[in-house]
Amino acid sequence: MKTVNTLTVYSDRGQNVFDIYYAEDKLVRVNALQEADLCFLSMDWDYYLQHEQVADALRFAAEARAAGKWVGVWAGGDFEKIIPIENAILFQPGLNRSRRRQPKYAFEVPAFVRDYVEVYKDGKLPIRQKQEKPRIGFCGQAAGRLPGLMVWLAKGLQLRALHLVGRSAEVPPPWSPPWRLRGRVLRLLAESPLVETDFIIRNRYRAGVRSKQERDDPWHPTNVEFVNNIFNTDYTVCIRGGGNFSKGLYETLCCGRIPIFVDTDSVLPYDFAVDWKRYCVWIDKSEVPFIAEKVADFHASLSAEDFENLQVQCRQLWLDRLSKQGFFNHFHEHFEYVLGRRSVPSGN
Repeated sequence: MKTVNTLTVYSDRGQNVFDIYYAEDKLVRVNALQEADLCFLSMDWDYYLQHEQVADALRFAAEARAAGKWVGVWAGGDFEKIIPIENAILFQPGLNRSRRRQPKYAFEVPAFVRDYVEVYKDGKLPIRQKQEKPRIGFCGQAAGRLPGLMVWLAKGLQLRALHLVGRSAEVPPPWSPPWRLRGRVLRLLAESPLVETDFIIRNRYRAGVRSKQERDDPWHPTNVEFVNNIFNTDYTVCIRGGGNFSKGLYETLCCGRIPIFVDTDSVLPYDFAVDWKRYCVWIDKSEVPFIAEKVADFHASLSAEDFENLQVQCRQLWLDRLSKQGFFNHFHEHFEYVLGRRSVPSGN
């Protein structure tokens, strides 16, 4: 029986990709479509593509639509998936805000990262004191080599060709690789007398580390160097990677540091409930030439107390909504929003 303040869900098969994260007092499974508030495709969208079961997914979505139900669809990968389901509620990293897509509702999924404060700081967030100049960090790829550029251009050309004939499963990326924008931003900051910088610039993704075991090892030297760069600075530059999202945004917030977020037509998680500009130095792409001035003005606007409090608030935002557990604790709010039960932001 449905209880007060719960949503009933029906999926196309027994096991559901969301099952282990259900807040059971908010999302309750039912066994009949007509009893449900909404439906789910039970597997990641790539599963239906790879197993040639898209037709089955479309039939399920059509049945749901005939019954007046929305269908939750989960998609992964760097590039935004093209989902041919009009009544879909899409969950996906790397969404493009201005893109006109068939599903009316599309929500950004954060990159889930380990808790760096727990791993490296024994669970105690170190708070930085405000100094006269903002200290800005970055560690990552902001330069490229010819082979990497050629791979990027080839991938983009392939996706554009498929997109042109209506056969692409993904939205093509921009022609220019993301490390070019990163390099431009870092040069502007490094040349400004208004800020102090601590940049570790690499010309290969993950400094060329290929082994998954090494990449996942928190004590690998490249990972330690990366995390220390965040903890030892006030602000971290966060710009999209291959997909239209910045994993560094979530890592910075996790560490209780303030992101300098360069907006590349991005969608951010829980944007219907979170005022993201409270937590970031927000830089529109058109404002990149003035990025040092924007950061310096933001820093000057904060009192010493405000600066310290913002670090705590950034960390808390990550814990509450952007860690894996936090994201799914509030997962039901997406559907409350779609169904009109949460029409305005409820607070952060």
